[in-house]
Amino acid sequence: MISKLYNCFNNFMKTAYYDKINHISNLLDDPYYANLIKLRNIIEIGCDTYFQSLNAPKVDLFMATKGVSSPMGKGSDSTPIPFMLGEEKVFLVDSSQFGMEPLVQKSFDMVYCYLPSFRGEDSDYRHLNQLNHCEAELQGGYEKCMLVAENLIKGKITELIFDLLFRTSGRFDIIPFGYENTLPELAQHQDNLELKEVLDNIKHSPDFILISQDKKRVFLVEVKHRKYHEKEKILKIAETILNNHYDHSWVFVADHDGFYFDPANTIKNNNGEINLLRPEDWGISPEAVQEYLQLLNKYIQS
Repeated sequence: MISKLYNCFNNFMKTAYYDKINHISNLLDDPYYANLIKLRNIIEIGCDTYFQSLNAPKVDLFMATKGVSSPMGKGSDSTPIPFMLGEEKVFLVDSSQFGMEPLVQKSFDMVYCYLPSFRGEDSDYRHLNQLNHCEAELQGGYEKCMLVAENLIKGKITELIFDLLFRTSGRFDIIPFGYENTLPELAQHQDNLELKEVLDNIKHSPDFILISQDKKRVFLVEVKHRKYHEKEKILKIAETILNNHYDHSWVFVADHDGFYFDPANTIKNNNGEINLLRPEDWGISPEAVQEYLQLLNKYIQS
């Protein structure tokens, strides 16, 4: 029953990155592991940022269950993975949804977790057999679920594209600024805070700070992806930033046609109109703009 999971792990140990004879020294010396930890941490921070902005609390759930919860739908050959916990026979949890579903019946509109899952099956395009995953349960139908998931992926990809694009100029230091970066301890305790107005102000802080290499210019930048170029939605982005006292912020919007970049005040004064990014003003080559626009569309469409 455990053979499929064991075989997957055994194959991983045979890769060039893993030396099971010198496991500890390998963990200490090989940069692969340090980078893997950093990557996982970045992904988790991104998930926390997104769901905290939706007022969804993060839930710590169980990793073992006495009941078998393996999926039985078409396309899954998952086998329950048993083990002994003292004198009790239990199973590794392959999904956390059963712990979260009761929470959205009355107490919460949405909850989420970032936890390990274990599936006794071969990996394929539908499932991995051991993974850390972010999962949410929410009130609403299928379309709302799809919208929540798509906005998470599109938003984080767009932020990465912005970061990489402006780094090509060599003119700026790019600093992640959102409240999950500046005050992560508050992000996890929002329901216990007495001064909600302070947290709300921090929560709506722009995503990045651009600092010129000569340290003479500083820009606060809110980054968004939009499927369609709708003036009323872009106006709302600008107004939200300005209403939270970030008066000199800029707004960067990406859609499938291009990148747009203007001060929030200019967008408000023009009733939601936003101009295309002028790459020459920021030391960015037109070739870089096209390269990263193609990269963005590749990931968004896939």
